[in-house]
Amino acid sequence: MMTFRQPDTKENAMEISVKGFSEDEVALLRSVILTLRNLRYGSVSLTVHDGRLVEIQKVEKIRMNGTQAVI
Repeated sequence: MMTFRQPDTKENAMEISVKGFSEDEVALLRSVILTLRNLRYGSVSLTVHDGRLVEIQKVEKIRMNGTQAVI
């Protein structure tokens, strides 16, 4: 069972209660979630080697709206 709580403030505070996951796995989940939270437009790729997450790659896009960039 996973429980994710949205922060009450603007800080990047996060509470994750996860049964059956190790501390390392919870830390990886936290990293992925923080990466997604800080991305407005773009993509996130996870690279796995031998069943282990070894890289989180974020590609951020800036969309052009006429003469202004939308970030």
